[in-house]
Amino acid sequence: MSTMRWIGIAFWIFIGVMLLWQFMSYNHHLDNVAAVQAQQDNHFYFYPPGQGPKPNSVTANPKQDGADIRQTDYAVDQDKPTPGYLTAHITLKNIGTMKASNVQVMVRPYHGATVGNPLIGTDAHPLADSDPRSQIGQWVAFPDLAPGDSATETYVFYGQGDLEPGSNPNPQILFQSDKPKQ
Repeated sequence: MSTMRWIGIAFWIFIGVMLLWQFMSYNHHLDNVAAVQAQQDNHFYFYPPGQGPKPNSVTANPKQDGADIRQTDYAVDQDKPTPGYLTAHITLKNIGTMKASNVQVMVRPYHGATVGNPLIGTDAHPLADSDPRSQIGQWVAFPDLAPGDSATETYVFYGQGDLEPGSNPNPQILFQSDKPKQ
C-alpha cells in the first residue's frame, strides 16, 4: 500500500476514535447530572416572592367589597379544531360581593412557556416576556358574573410548532363592578 493510503486510513481511524470518545464523555456527563439531580416524587414550582399563582388563591382570600374576578382554570387543546391550531379554555370566577360587568381577560397562550428540552441536550428556560411569541394574545369577552358565578370561554390561536403553550400566569383581567343600590 502506498503512503497516502496509510495516511487516509489513519485519518479515518482517528476521526472514528474521536467520535467514540465524544459519545462516551457526553453519556458519562448525562449520567453524572442524573445522579446529582435525583428524581422527586412531587413537582415543585418556584416563583419569585410576590409573583406566580398562590395555592388555593380563589378560596384563600376573603371576599372583598365590589367585584373580584380571578382566573380559576386554564387549559389548552393542541391541534384543535384542526392541526396547526390550539384552543385555549379560560375559566373566571367572581369571588367578590358585587356583580361584575364588561368582563374581559387577555389570553396569552405562550406566556409562561418553557423553551428547550434537557432530554435532547438543550437548556430549558422560560420564554422571555420580551419574546414576540410570548406577546401573542387576544382579549376574550365574558358574560356578566354575579358573586360566586364562574364562566368558561374558549379561543382559537395559531400553533407555534416548536413551542408548547404556557399557563397564562397572572392574566390581565378588566371588569366593572356594579355600584351598590342605595
